[in-house]
Amino acid sequence: MRLVRSSVAAVLTASAVAGVAGHDSARSAASAQTCHYRLQGALPDPNCTPGATNPDVTPRRINKTICVKGWTDTIRPDSLDRMKRDSMAEYGAKGKPGAYEYDHLISLQLGGHPSDPHNLWPEPYDVKGDNNDLDARDKDVVETRLKRLVCAGQMKLREAQRIIATDWRQGRRP
Repeated sequence: MRLVRSSVAAVLTASAVAGVAGHDSARSAASAQTCHYRLQGALPDPNCTPGATNPDVTPRRINKTICVKGWTDTIRPDSLDRMKRDSMAEYGAKGKPGAYEYDHLISLQLGGHPSDPHNLWPEPYDVKGDNNDLDARDKDVVETRLKRLVCAGQMKLREAQRIIATDWRQGRRP
């Protein structure tokens, strides 16, 4: 099983290095609904979307990258529409693409990779049974809070990335 995952990871990594076009030959080769949401859509499938970091963002470089106002605009991909549609099929996401944010699991403002398919998933704007603030907009608030903590030196970058990649709800205020 470990060898299979390593092989899949190698193919996906190679596709990410080749650019967004490489997505066609990697994840989209999978059949429809190979990925499964957790918590009715509040969290992605960790086998499909484990998260990926941007190698340019390191603890030593945060003051030249994520802590610089407007930096994420310089690395945000122009369009990921085709990848979003493919990913929606993989997750079995129903409805129109506008009902989902094609989200970076590890956000760009926390040093997430901008175009690696391991770091992107169709996050619903409306999570079924959402009584606990579990949708895409709520995650965005947590991302910003964690980034502020990192840039203020109150949290380590890797800890913020771990929280956002495993269960972003941990980053909410008590």
